[in-house]
Amino acid sequence: MEFKIPLPELTRDEASKIYLKHGGVLKIEEDKLLYPDKKRIEQQLSLSEKKLEYLNPLIKELEKRKSNLSTYNVFNAFKRGSDSLFWKHYYKKVTDEAYRKATKVVVPPIHRINEGKYRDIMEQFLENENYRKNMYEAKTSIINEDTLSESIEKNIAESRKLVDLRLNKLRKERAIAFEKKRSLTVFLEWVD
Repeated sequence: MEFKIPLPELTRDEASKIYLKHGGVLKIEEDKLLYPDKKRIEQQLSLSEKKLEYLNPLIKELEKRKSNLSTYNVFNAFKRGSDSLFWKHYYKKVTDEAYRKATKVVVPPIHRINEGKYRDIMEQFLENENYRKNMYEAKTSIINEDTLSESIEKNIAESRKLVDLRLNKLRKERAIAFEKKRSLTVFLEWVD
């Protein structure tokens, strides 16, 4: 259940300014609205309502995704402590000199082991010595400066930015559609 604050009624002047601001055309004679006519107003009102119906679930989904991206690390830290792969990695890091050296250079994505594709990478890194050597060589070459974890975190940060940009754009579109709907509602009463 959403809590909605009732908005004050728009005056005809306010509705006209909003409508014109968004590219609408008005024709008024002696305080009577001649254009748009009732049919056109109803058509535009229907389009604004459809746009709001389309945008609201998208915005809700993006807000959920943004929330998940921002709280992921906290929840993941709790899950990680109960994962056997994490403890195998930790044990091997303490007991195996070559593994410890490889983890310092490669920095495997152990903090993301609850995600399928990163779990596979960690399992390969932990179990397959050739894979680990190849990763070590790739990270010590001149070409690659970022560690594996750094590049993953950069990708996640980019995802957050993209979600924020998309969310802001959709919120602006929703605000415009809502403004149009409010002004068209005033026009619908005015045209009668």
